[in-house]
Amino acid sequence: MAAVTRNEIAEKSFVIREERSFHSRARADRDAGLWMAGRMGLDAAAAEDFAAAAVEVGVRVPGGRGGFDHLAAYLGQAGINIEELRTRYALVMASAELSDAALAHADSVEARKNPA
Repeated sequence: MAAVTRNEIAEKSFVIREERSFHSRARADRDAGLWMAGRMGLDAAAAEDFAAAAVEVGVRVPGGRGGFDHLAAYLGQAGINIEELRTRYALVMASAELSDAALAHADSVEARKNPA
């Protein structure tokens, strides 16, 4: 078995962090989209479509703000202000960070139990 270099470990760690960040942002776009759709009075199917559109825009637009900007365009229709939307995103992202921390902890505990 070949020894793993520090660079390989750093690259793998970077990829994992980027993937988690991507998924966290997509989750935030979806959650905020569903929340906003509820505020707009959309039915379940329309709410899912609305949230999916926010996720899609979030994925397509570089920089990770596409979903937020997409939803911000509907503030008036939802009867909310920009600070409410920012707060919603902050709550979802904080929840995702806690989940990621729990996963990392579980991974480290498992690694200690089962060393390679």
